[in-house]
Amino acid sequence: MIFRKSGIIFDIMLDIFRILAMLLIGSAWLITCLEVFLRYFFNRPQAWTLELVEYSLLYTTFLGSAWVLKQEQHVIMDLVISRFNPKTQNIINAITSVLAALICIIMFWYSGKAAWDHFGRGSVTPKLLEFPLYPLLGIICLGYGSLFVQFMRRAYGFIKRRTDTPGEQKGEPLWNGT
Repeated sequence: MIFRKSGIIFDIMLDIFRILAMLLIGSAWLITCLEVFLRYFFNRPQAWTLELVEYSLLYTTFLGSAWVLKQEQHVIMDLVISRFNPKTQNIINAITSVLAALICIIMFWYSGKAAWDHFGRGSVTPKLLEFPLYPLLGIICLGYGSLFVQFMRRAYGFIKRRTDTPGEQKGEPLWNGT
């Protein structure tokens, strides 16, 4: 019961992240169009536009990655694995998901540690806008944390498919919200 409710909350969070990522992509597009317009029609380029687009691309990547994984839309190299039977594929996919989750938790830890360190020191980017560094590192931490959870859900889904009997519902990930 608690896993199901946690899964619903996590799925809502991923949907919010997806919407924010979409808004950031749209904003980056508008800023880029504004920059082109100001540069070529008024000869008034704005120095801050490139920085904002860079930051929005960083945020878009880490806000949207777990949602993309949930949709199984990440790039998959299945040339070899597609030759195995479905049960073997599930085992291999579960193992690779756990390994990816381990990498994500390590990245979560170190990016969180770096964000906290830069927050404490009050570090800023050495650019025109002098943006604080901790939100840039914090989104990396948040992105890897959500990827960790989604990879673990994915691994559980593959393990469940491996152990299901033929009459049971297959492929339902842990905490999927249904």
